[in-house]
Amino acid sequence: MATTDHVRTLVAPICAADGIELVDVELAGGVLRLTVDRDGGLDLDAIASVTRRVSRLLDEDDPVPG
Repeated sequence: MATTDHVRTLVAPICAADGIELVDVELAGGVLRLTVDRDGGLDLDAIASVTRRVSRLLDEDDPVPG
């Protein structure tokens, strides 16, 4: 499984639980970028909340090589 697919599989349920759509996952030059959206847009509190949860998950699973 590609790294971006693995990340998508891990992160999508976290986003969905907050009513957030995971639009895209990119890995380029050692930078992992997640693009998210929600009907009506996202405020900073929603972005901060999902960022913290995703960060903890990626720290535990660490699907990104290197």
